[in-house]
Amino acid sequence: MEYEERVMWDIVREFDGETVDESVRKRWEDNMDFFVIVSFLQRVLKLGGGWAPIIHTDSMNHAFEIAGAIPEFLDKFIENGLVLDAPHNFQVIPIEYGHGAHIELLFFYDRTSQAGHTTLMEVMQKSMEVDIKHGHYSPMPAHGELYGNYHVWAEKIRQALEPGV
Repeated sequence: MEYEERVMWDIVREFDGETVDESVRKRWEDNMDFFVIVSFLQRVLKLGGGWAPIIHTDSMNHAFEIAGAIPEFLDKFIENGLVLDAPHNFQVIPIEYGHGAHIELLFFYDRTSQAGHTTLMEVMQKSMEVDIKHGHYSPMPAHGELYGNYHVWAEKIRQALEPGV
C-alpha cells in the first residue's frame, strides 16, 4: 500500500495534480460501507436493487447538472421507506473519451414487499419527469405529449421505411 501511494503521489506531482476536496473525500470515507456493498453490484441488485438508466448527456458537466436534480424525486421515495436511505448513489460514465456521458442511478428497495413491485418503475418515471422539467432529454423512448409524441413519430418512420407492413 505504501508503494502504491508513493506512485500515486509521484503521478500527481508530475502532472501538477491537486488533492481531492476534503468534502468529497469525507463523503467517500463516511459512506465506505455502502460503496463496498455497491462494488458487489450484480449480487446486490439480485437481492433488492434497481439500476435506473437516467439519461445520456451532452457532457460530463451536463451529467452532473442532472445528478443535482436527483433529490427532487428520490428523496420522496426515501422518506416513504420505499428506497434505502443511502448517499445519492449515481455514476457518471464518460463516453467518447469524455466528450459525452451517461448517468445512472443505483438504488435499493425491498423486492419482497407489495410496494416494491412498482417502486422500480415509479422511480424511473419520476426521474423522467424531473429530466423534462429541467429541459433534459428523456432516457428512453416513451409515449405522450411530454415526450414529443414519440410513439406517433416512430410509427410514421416505420411506415415510411416499411410501407404496407
